[in-house]
Formats: sequence, C-alpha cells, structure tokens
Amino acid sequence: MFTNILYHIKSSSNVVLKQKKIDISLGNWKNINEQSNFLDLSNLVQPSPKLANEIKDLIKPGTPITEEDYFLISNCITIQVKDFKSIILNFQKYIQWNNGSQSGNIFSFQSIEILQKLYYAYYTEYDFKVLFTSPELYSVCYYTNSENENIIKIISTLCSLHFKEKIFTIENEVGQTNYYASLYFQNIKNYWLVSDIGNANFTYIEYKENNLLKNIWSLTNDKNNLLTFDIINLMIENKDEKEFEVENAFEILDNLNNNCQDDFDMPEIISLFYKNSKIEEEILEMDDLQLKINNYLIYKIIQLSNSEKLLKKVQSALDEIDEKDLQNSLQENDYLFDILLLIKKKYNDFSLGLSLNNVLYEFVKDTLIKGNTIFTLDDWQKENWSNIIRLLDERNFKNFSDRITKLALDEKENLSEVFFELNNEFINKNFLFTLLNKDISSFRLYIQIALQNPIDIEKLKFIENILKLENKKEIKFGRDLKEIIKDSILTILNDNDNDIVKRISNVIANRFSIKN
Repeated sequence: MFTNILYHIKSSSNVVLKQKKIDISLGNWKNINEQSNFLDLSNLVQPSPKLANEIKDLIKPGTPITEEDYFLISNCITIQVKDFKSIILNFQKYIQWNNGSQSGNIFSFQSIEILQKLYYAYYTEYDFKVLFTSPELYSVCYYTNSENENIIKIISTLCSLHFKEKIFTIENEVGQTNYYASLYFQNIKNYWLVSDIGNANFTYIEYKENNLLKNIWSLTNDKNNLLTFDIINLMIENKDEKEFEVENAFEILDNLNNNCQDDFDMPEIISLFYKNSKIEEEILEMDDLQLKINNYLIYKIIQLSNSEKLLKKVQSALDEIDEKDLQNSLQENDYLFDILLLIKKKYNDFSLGLSLNNVLYEFVKDTLIKGNTIFTLDDWQKENWSNIIRLLDERNFKNFSDRITKLALDEKENLSEVFFELNNEFINKNFLFTLLNKDISSFRLYIQIALQNPIDIEKLKFIENILKLENKKEIKFGRDLKEIIKDSILTILNDNDNDIVKRISNVIANRFSIKN
C-alpha cells in the first residue's frame, strides 16, 4: 500500500518529493522490496542506518547467501544506499572466509553477482583495490566457475576495469596468492587472449551500460589482447563516437597501430579519433614527431587535415630526416615517402637534396641490377617512382640523372627489364650520347657480338632500349656498320624463330635502314 501511494503521487503530480530514510523492520523492508514498482521509487526511499546495518549483516563469513537475502542485498545496492562501505567490508570478509575455498555451498554465482553490482554502483566513490588484490576472490571464482558461464565474463570484465593494462600481469598485482587463484588467473587472461564475439559483446554491454567504454583504450598496449579489438569493432558498428573523444588520442592510436591484426580497420579508427578528439593539437605540441616510427599515423592524419600549421610542422620534421632514415624507408616501404609526396603536392617548392640523391641511386643499384638484387621494388614504388625522383631539388635531379645514365652504360645487360621502364624519362640523353660517341668502337663491337650470338637476348634488349632513346640518330655509328651487321640481321629475320629476337632485330634493321 505504501509504495503504491508513493508511486501514484510521484507519477501523477508535480509535487517534488524529498528522499527519506525509513526506519522499519527488516521484514517490512522485505515486503516493500517485493513490490513491482519499488525500484522506480529508489530515489525517494533509503533504509535507515539501523536497517542498513541489518541488511549488510545478511552477508556473513561462512554462511551461504540465500535467494531472499540476495534479493534484499541486490536491491539495496541498486538504490545505491548511502552506507555502502559497510556492505563492501562485510562482503570482503565473506570472500576471504576459509581462504576462498569452497565448503558446502558457501560461495555461489550470486557471490560474484554481488561484487558485480557493488563495483558498478560505487566504483566512482570507492577504491576496490583490497577486494581485487585478494587471492581469495579468485579462489571463489575457481570454485563457482562451473555454476554459471557468466562468472568468467563478469570477473574478467571487472578485472579489466581495475587492473587495466596490467591485466596480463594480474598475478603480480595480487601478490601472495594460492594454487586455485593462480589457476583462475589464466582463465582471466585467456578470456582476453581469444577473439570471441560472445565475450566481446558481454564486456561491451557491461562497459556501455556503466559509462565505462573508454576503459577499452587502456587495454590496447598488448597485441595478444584480441578481445579488445573485437570490442572496439563493436564500438565502431554501434557508432559510439563520443568514446573516441579522449585527451591522449595519438598515444592510443600508436598502441592500436603497433598491436592490431592486419584486418583491423585502422583508417576508420584514425578518422574517428580525428573527428572526435583534438589530435591535431596533440601533434602540434609534440617536440619530436618521430616520423621514422610514426609515419603511418602522421600520413593518415595529414590526409584528413587542412591545418596549415600541422602541414608546416610535418614539413619542418621532414627537413630533419637523414640519409639512413630515407634508406630504411625505401627498403621497408613504410609511409615516410607517402608523407614526402603529400607535402610536395601541397608545397611544390618542397624538395630534398644530396641525401635523397644518394639513397635513390643506391636503391636503384640494389634493386635493378641482376645478381645484385638486395631489395624488391614494390608496386607502390613503381607507380610513384617518377614523383619520388621529382622530390629532388634541381641540382640533385640533374646529378641523379647523370649517375643513372652512366650506370646504364656500365651495367648494360646486367640491368633488369624495369630499369628503363622506370628511368627512361630521367636518363640524360645528351650525356648518354656523348659517352657512347666517345667510345663508339666499343658499342659497335657490342652490337656485332650480340647479333652474331642472338641467344644472348639480354644484350639485344639493352641495344633496343638504347636505340629507342634516339630521336635524330644522335649515336654516330659510322656508315660502315650497316654493311658489317647486315648479314647477321637478315639471318635472324629469316631463320630465327624467337619472337623477341626478331622484334629487336627489326628495331636494329630500321635504325640502320636494312631491308629484308
């Protein structure tokens, strides 16, 4: 009757009711609790100190918590009774009884549920360290685990909130432990080590319902913590964008980038942090962008940004990049050159000098000379090679062109096929023709030998590539070479079945006006 009247007044009038502590017997309190609308009135009624004391005494060491007692204790926690510390202290003694070892049915699933309710009701007001560092708690979990599959989910979630990034070293945090607690620690670790959508969904809901989703960012420092990434995926799916509003966005992104699996959607995560946090300001405040480490993150962020300040800061950081950093970047094919090209696109006057010149030349030698291949050209590098070369300032661009021109003549057939594909536009043709004409007798002999022994296709390919660079017959072979090679050319055109050899022979025949 009491609760019905109170509920009617609350729901049907504008009367502001003040919360009252009611001093009634435990039996009458139980009757009130059993009313269907009791929890709707939780902000209006609180047990008196005497009554609250009786409720907390329902939790006794060595005594099972009955269904009836659990109901009263649970409701007391739900309405967030003011005298909660005495309940927590009693629960602590209850858990520590008999070192947390089961005897009869003292401990049950409801024991874990009480801890769950206590934590979420009072974590902002109370430090649960004593409970979470008590080995007895984990012994209780061990003994009751088979009773309900949610026990491991509840305790693993709670431990992640208390221990955060130390979840995988929980045994060090608990300290002096016991055999059963040690066994259960591994269960908790396994919960986080395994990708499992069911577990992820459970923890996600627990976090979200208690406004604790941001805790997930404290768990991103370990690549073995696969469940964390499942939970983050749920946050993305459910558009929990406000959870990406944090003060240390770049640090979190760094952890995620270093520890995520290959299929994790880092670009989407970066976009969400960029949209909801002040990540540009974080970067602007950094003393050192550490581009050789952070190049992926910086690249993705400046792709999203229109901040002139940020772009200028990145440009300034690029000026500090040394030859070794550039070399490593090309070899590892990271995102440093993506940043360089993006800055070049924004600021056309941006360029690099001798360091890049040396790195590019050595990279060409290490990738495009047969028998000397240390690295492999990536598709991205092939597609962007022209733009990479154009990062050089005018002086070093010319010097690089001269260097690879001479390299082409020095290495000849030792060059890989893609050498000319990538570098034709950068070969200094005037310099090339000058070098050839200086020692034309050697190149004449080279052509004769290649045509006499057409099985050596690589020599023929080199000749073809050189002749294709001519525009107005700049190479001065001398008129007599046509007659010297004519028979060899005609023999190949008429008798050789190799299509490549025939194609190249036609190129040479056309150059010297030899008709079949």
